[in-house]
Amino acid sequence: MKKFSFILFYILVGSIPQKALSGTSASALDNLGNLEIVSESFSITRQSMGTSGQYVLFSYVDGELATNFDKQGNSQDIYWQAENGVKLSSKVYLTSNTIETNKVRFCIDNNLKVQCSEYVSSPVSTRQIIENTGGIEIDFVDSDNLMVGVQPESYSQSIDGAGVFSFIYQEHLDQNERVLDNTISYFVDEQTLIGKAVTNETSSIKACAVGGFSIGNPTLVSDCSPSYQVDDGVGETALCLYEHAHYKGRSLCYSTKDINKPLKLPADFNDITSSFTIRNGYRVTLVSDYEFGRKTKYRTYYKDERFVKYLNDKTSMILIEPDDSLACFYENDDFTGKRLCVAPKKAVYDLSDNYIYTFSAMTISPRLARGYKIKLGKKRGKHHYYGCYRWTRIWHSSSHYNDKAARIWVK
Repeated sequence: MKKFSFILFYILVGSIPQKALSGTSASALDNLGNLEIVSESFSITRQSMGTSGQYVLFSYVDGELATNFDKQGNSQDIYWQAENGVKLSSKVYLTSNTIETNKVRFCIDNNLKVQCSEYVSSPVSTRQIIENTGGIEIDFVDSDNLMVGVQPESYSQSIDGAGVFSFIYQEHLDQNERVLDNTISYFVDEQTLIGKAVTNETSSIKACAVGGFSIGNPTLVSDCSPSYQVDDGVGETALCLYEHAHYKGRSLCYSTKDINKPLKLPADFNDITSSFTIRNGYRVTLVSDYEFGRKTKYRTYYKDERFVKYLNDKTSMILIEPDDSLACFYENDDFTGKRLCVAPKKAVYDLSDNYIYTFSAMTISPRLARGYKIKLGKKRGKHHYYGCYRWTRIWHSSSHYNDKAARIWVK
C-alpha cells in the first residue's frame, strides 16, 4: 500500500514570527495492529503572528490538503487524535481552543488500515480571543446549477470591514459532512474554490470557509452556505421550441437541467422557431444573432406562445430561468459570468465589490414586473440613476450603460 506523507501547518493568529521547525523520520508500524505511523517528508512550520497563543492546524497528504477521499475517489475517515486516544475533530483543520492536551496527531482510516502522523506538540492557549467585528461570507457562484457532472464553484469574502485575512480556508462538504474539495490562501480578502465534478454519490452539497485575522484583535471567523440539493442531471421538460406557429412542425426540447445557462441552438434549428411551450414556473429569453450587436433582438416570455411575432424565425440562442425572481443580472452580454438575482419587492441593493460595475445584461420577468420598475444607480449611496427598466435588456460593449451599475433600485 502506498504510504502517505503528512505535512502539518501551524497558522497562529497574531504578529510575532517564530522559527520554523522541520524533520524527517522513517515509517514504522505501530504496536497497535493495523495502525501505521507515517512521517516521510514530515515537517512542522510554525508562524507566530501575535501574543494570544491562538493557532490552527491544517493536515496535508502528499503536499495537498487532506479530504475524505483518496486520489482514486475512495472514501476515507479523517480525524485528529489526542495522546490518550480521544478523537478531537473529524475536520481537515484543528483550532487551538479545542485542544486540551500537549500533543496531537492526524489520522486517516480507509477501513483497511489506519495511518497517522507522529504526535506534534500543541501548546494550550491561555488567552481568550477578543471578538472581532469583521466576518466572512460564502456561497456557491451558481447554486441553481449544482448537478452531477458539473464542477461546483464557491466564493468567499471578508465582510463588515474584516480587511485582509492571514488565511482563508475553504471547503465543499457532501450530505455526510465529508470534505469533497478544499483550498487555502494567505493574506487575501476573497477566494474562489472550483471543485471536482459532482458524482452520483453526492445528493447535497454546501460550502464552508474559515478566516483568520493577522492584525487587530486576532480571531477566527467562519461561515457556511445553505445545503443545496444536487440535480441528478435527468430533469423534466422545461421548454419545447416548434418550427411553425401553433406548436407544429419539428420540435426541440430542453429539460430543467438546462436552466440558467445560455444555449446556442443547433444549426438545423437556428432561425426557424415560431412557437414554444414552457413549463409552469419558468421563463425563457429568446435572442437573435448569437454574435451580439446593436441589431440583436431579444424578449423574455413566461407562458406558451402560439406565435412569436417579434422573433419569428430569428431565434439563435435561448436562456431558461426559474420565474421566481423579478430580475437577474449577468456579467456578460451573452448571459455568462457572474449572476445576481433580485426579488419582486421594493428595495435598494448597493452592489458589493464582487458585482459593482460588472453587469452587461439583465432579464426581467414579465409576470412579476407588473407594478415594479428597476433603476440602475451610477454610484453607491448616491441618488443618480439611469433610466427605468421593465423589460429584459442587453448592453453591448459600446453602450453607455455597459458595466456601469453600482446599485439596483426596485420601486
